[in-house]
Amino acid sequence: MTEIQNERNKRFKNLAEKRTQKILDTLDLIANLSVRNNYDYSEEEVNEMFNAIENKTSEVKKLFIKQKAQKTEFKFSDN
Repeated sequence: MTEIQNERNKRFKNLAEKRTQKILDTLDLIANLSVRNNYDYSEEEVNEMFNAIENKTSEVKKLFIKQKAQKTEFKFSDN
């Protein structure tokens, strides 16, 4: 790695560690919401919450993992 690449990687790791830790801490706070003695919630609400989290996680991951463009094949529906 060149010195510039090394510095960029150090910055990436530093920020990635801090930001990932924030996410993990926030997930711990969300886990606290599961205590039925303190909160009332439906399965639908839980699913909605986790769908939003999973969708955003998938969206962000795609930014890091460049996927090859898939060729699509066109065919008329009457064939």
